[in-house]
Amino acid sequence: MLDICLMKPFKAIDVLVIGFRLFNKTIKQSKYLQTIQAKEFTVTREHEGVAHLDGEPMIFGKQLDIKVLSASLKLLVP
Repeated sequence: MLDICLMKPFKAIDVLVIGFRLFNKTIKQSKYLQTIQAKEFTVTREHEGVAHLDGEPMIFGKQLDIKVLSASLKLLVP
């Protein structure tokens, strides 16, 4: 399952409170945050452009199809 975190629109003055909650690890209590869990989902945007993939900015199209691939990561354990 993936946690999908959606930030609702907020006023510029609320950046301070949201930033504090991020660093204080209480962001889940913010009225601006909505969290959904899913195995797959689609994001449809008005324009193609930059999005972050594992923290790296990359250019993507208007539609992003995201899916969890179970048991697809192979690990070697000594």
